[in-house]
Amino acid sequence: MIYALAAMALCGCGRAADGCTETDLNASREAGRRDAAVAVAADSASHERDGAVMAIRARETRLREAGYDVAADAYVDGAAEVLMSNGLIE
Repeated sequence: MIYALAAMALCGCGRAADGCTETDLNASREAGRRDAAVAVAADSASHERDGAVMAIRARETRLREAGYDVAADAYVDGAAEVLMSNGLIE
């Protein structure tokens, strides 16, 4: 959660349509990777894993609702990369 909120705070000045710089977007992608790693580390079919995946979606939604669509895309891309490479999603 802290990572996604930090990404929102970082996107105040910059280049993308939502105001994020490439550095901001890299931070968003890394936050997505770290959040996805939590889901990967949890036992399969556990409430912890389900909660971690739902938290990723919730953070994406909060970024989009705050007007940071490009940062949300970067966040989800980072998370999806980890989730796919570990077989949690296709």
